[in-house]
Amino acid sequence: MAMARRVQMQTEAQGGFTKKHAVALLLCLGILPGLWLQSSYLALWLGEGRTHFLAVVVGLVAAPLVGFFWLVRHHPKALKVTGLLWGITAWVSSLFFFFVIPETTSQVITSHGAWMFSFAGAKTRARGDRVMDSVARSLPGASQSVPFSFEQGSIVVQATIEGNGRSLPVRMVLDTGASFTTISPQTAAALGVAPGPRSPLLHVQTAGGEATYPLVVLPGLTLGSSRVGPLAAAVCEPCAVGDKVGLLGLNFTSHFQMVIDNKTGRVRMRPVEDWVDRRAEVEPFLEVHGLAGSEEGDLMRITAQVTNLSPEGVGNLAFEVTLTDDADRALNVQRVTVDRIEAGATHTLNVDIAAQPGCASFRLELRQASWKENKQ
Repeated sequence: MAMARRVQMQTEAQGGFTKKHAVALLLCLGILPGLWLQSSYLALWLGEGRTHFLAVVVGLVAAPLVGFFWLVRHHPKALKVTGLLWGITAWVSSLFFFFVIPETTSQVITSHGAWMFSFAGAKTRARGDRVMDSVARSLPGASQSVPFSFEQGSIVVQATIEGNGRSLPVRMVLDTGASFTTISPQTAAALGVAPGPRSPLLHVQTAGGEATYPLVVLPGLTLGSSRVGPLAAAVCEPCAVGDKVGLLGLNFTSHFQMVIDNKTGRVRMRPVEDWVDRRAEVEPFLEVHGLAGSEEGDLMRITAQVTNLSPEGVGNLAFEVTLTDDADRALNVQRVTVDRIEAGATHTLNVDIAAQPGCASFRLELRQASWKENKQ
């Protein structure tokens, strides 16, 4: 019996690389990415430099090694168990960083993931930053990003504008202070979206006084891999400077959470989760006519014709009728919704609202709207 047990033990000892060994190796290898991510976050909090380096050596290397070893010091394979515990902890922290807070992790990797390359000089660090930026953009759940250049105090990006059956790569100024995206008349003509006699006008207050620019609707505008469309744009000659055809305004940027990363020269974009109200864009293209009201017993019946002047469908419309007194105080409010109005179509609104004593007038207002791409 003793001989059989010794033979079995010798066989197990000579069994080579087993599944247990593979799992143990995999767990231990988790130490490296875990240490890298933790040290990058530490650089975010402490800043890169001597303090950060000492914190990495003491807090992320020495402390776990000594702590885990002390916990299992009586185990016959204390050093191996220490490595396994350290590896498991590192894997858990890495999974947390990658899948629970991917957006923050992406930014941390881009900004500080290459901190260790600083010891090899500025050029090596710059190359490391480029590699880390590529790694960050490939992470699941990470934001998209596009390069930008800083020219004469403006952030300039490369975009693609869609027109009538054609698209055009252009350079634009990213301007979150502009309510509307703008394009030059030449760009509008090249895209086949030049304004017509019934195009609505955008009134803008400038240093030289009030200016008006016609509005057009672009089928879409793409920045990197992020597209918004349809999109209203003002045709503005003064807004185009040099080879930059216009401004990328708030009606585009409001669809994203944007971060300007000056260190890497990239604009990071993450789509907002909430629905974006496009009322400011849609309203200029809606023409209301035939607005009338009449009392019928205890009800006030309001009727109106709403015509969509744009080349794209509109929808998710919410109109609000308000009855007011002589002092323009609201007496009663009624909301009516319209699912869709096709391009060039007219919709009849019929609103029944309870009549109120002292009612002197009423008003009809658009409260929300969105674009609806034309059905193919």
